[in-house]
Amino acid sequence: MILILHNVSFILKRVEDSIPVSVYNNLMNEYTSKLNLSEKNLEDLSKELDECNLRTSKIDYKKCSKLAREFVKSKEITRAMIVEIVKKVEIDNYKKIWLVWA
Repeated sequence: MILILHNVSFILKRVEDSIPVSVYNNLMNEYTSKLNLSEKNLEDLSKELDECNLRTSKIDYKKCSKLAREFVKSKEITRAMIVEIVKKVEIDNYKKIWLVWA
């Protein structure tokens, strides 16, 4: 990160003589704000990835696979099968039904 900033400042110092100071300042401000926004987005995405990894690490994939196979093979779906597979049912403000899997 420091290397990139150093390279950019070096280039901008050389360009400073070629363009007006006001244009240079505007470009630098725009660049700095975009850089700050990108760093914030990176932090947010990193947190989201950590949360996702934490959630998926708790999943028992063998159990899910077994339940899915049993569900697909069965000719009749029983209440017990549904209760074992579905963790909870959510209905949003638009009356859409969401199933949260176990």
